[in-house]
Amino acid sequence: MVNEIEKVLSAFENATDPFDEHEVSEAVRKLRKKDDKSEPPMEWLAEYTAFDFYEDGSEQGSVWGIYFGPMMSGKDKDGTTWEIPSLNQVTPEILDYWYNRAKQAKHPILKTRYATLVWEFSKHVTNKPADITMAHICIDSVIEMAKLLCHKYESNVIRKIKYATKLAISINDKIRSNQLRDTMIDFEGKIADDSKRGLWGFSFDTLLMNKKIKLVDEQAKNIIDDLETRLDRVSNFDNKESFDPFAAESAAIRLAQYYRKQNNPDDIKRALLKYGGAFEKISKEASGLLAITWLQKVESIYRDFGLKDEADKLLNIIHNRGPDAHKDMKPISVKTEIPREEMDNYVNAMTAGEIDKVMTMIVIQYIPNKSETQKELKNTSKNFPLSFLFSNALQDHNGRTIANIGSLEEDIDGHIIMQIAQDMQFISIFLRNVLHKFKEKFSISSDSIIGKLSESPVFTKEKMNIVKRGLDAYFNEDHLVAIHLLIPQVEDAIRKLLELAGGTISKQNRYGGYDYKTFNEILRDDVIVQLLGEDAVLYFRVLYTDPRGWNLRNNVCHGISLPNQFCVQITDRIFHSLLFLGLIRERKE
Repeated sequence: MVNEIEKVLSAFENATDPFDEHEVSEAVRKLRKKDDKSEPPMEWLAEYTAFDFYEDGSEQGSVWGIYFGPMMSGKDKDGTTWEIPSLNQVTPEILDYWYNRAKQAKHPILKTRYATLVWEFSKHVTNKPADITMAHICIDSVIEMAKLLCHKYESNVIRKIKYATKLAISINDKIRSNQLRDTMIDFEGKIADDSKRGLWGFSFDTLLMNKKIKLVDEQAKNIIDDLETRLDRVSNFDNKESFDPFAAESAAIRLAQYYRKQNNPDDIKRALLKYGGAFEKISKEASGLLAITWLQKVESIYRDFGLKDEADKLLNIIHNRGPDAHKDMKPISVKTEIPREEMDNYVNAMTAGEIDKVMTMIVIQYIPNKSETQKELKNTSKNFPLSFLFSNALQDHNGRTIANIGSLEEDIDGHIIMQIAQDMQFISIFLRNVLHKFKEKFSISSDSIIGKLSESPVFTKEKMNIVKRGLDAYFNEDHLVAIHLLIPQVEDAIRKLLELAGGTISKQNRYGGYDYKTFNEILRDDVIVQLLGEDAVLYFRVLYTDPRGWNLRNNVCHGISLPNQFCVQITDRIFHSLLFLGLIRERKE
């Protein structure tokens, strides 16, 4: 097999057409039959793994913390981790083999791979640094590769040039650093394509913004001039062939970063307005949802770079497109039938016993459990992974974006809140039937509930008349009045709880006086979290103050809620939260 391996490698050494490293590993792999159970020769394993490792150009490196990582990895059902290829496959013998091949090979793609492998893996395998000649071979071969355009994929060459540049800086090789600088600029000039954003701008990213790289004045000027002329081309709406607002974004942000470093606000504004203008143009003909998505990104970038007035103007445009976005959203409904007998059995079980027991059961049953919700999300994500890979924009009835929720991995808390809010809507029918039975069985009235609430120290006698008026409205199904009267009293009760527990309920204002903390600030106070528990506090936040949830306090008090939102589904939840607060008792020492 050794002779066959040499023939395969010789073919790549003499290749005239561009190729990729994994073509080498595939050719070597085919030398062994799939059903061959014998131990492969070291040469085969060394060559196969050499070209099968994945190059990770990110700042943090691969899962091993180095430039190379496994092509695939995962866990078996028993939790055992597996990797292909594995770090454990790299032995001192294989390192020596790669070292010799790095010196013997002629083709720059092969030389680069062997030398880089030795440089990266030596400390992990031998606890000793690699021979400095491996760094030299790596850098020189990358330079040659870029000049010859012999690699199949330009993006891979860009990653290698960036790596080689970091390597040259790390070994303090100024001559090679300068050679890489010139090579990078020249390579970008050869491959740059306006429509392929990954094939330009890397000289700016790696060289111009790097204090450890010395550019001659002409090089720096050329990099900026190239971005400026590209921005002019791709932001020109009248030239349909070159117009590309996304390319304009990439160019403009780079230019804005450079001009901010140069303390040049006029050029920052000029560059960003070209980019923003491109998106304003295409947004006019786009759907409401798409237009708002684009313009929100522009508005955010304007604000990041200090263009406050321009950002405010965009907010007005975004607001005006809100109704269009709302029209674009299509309702999705799922019909679920619950047999009457099952509902009756559930309601009877929930209301069995004396009034205090039932009241406590109702309170506990309808407080969401954060850990259970998290488990539910993770299980669902396994069955429908694509649904959790992307961010979600939550919008109100006017199409206004009120919150963004990232992917499940990035924003687990956002997904938990959104899931709890959805679950609360789904189980409203159960809560409605249970409360109806509860009121019917125990002849519950506003007076009897006032009696229960009066036992809790968080409700003051002076305000019980307001609570009573709100409860009267609830029992009379005057939801508009009930909601407006009861929500502020729930907030006041929790503020009172914080005060009784020795917490701080106020904060200094700009006039030298003090304001009460907001409802959301109170709910996030550590004292309240300790007193009520994480699940209950999260429930109150979802119900009253979090824009990713029901957000009742803010929507109602700021006049955002629509008339049809003042309904029994809402008042049932407010009533439930009052029952919860009515169970609080002052601890006697």
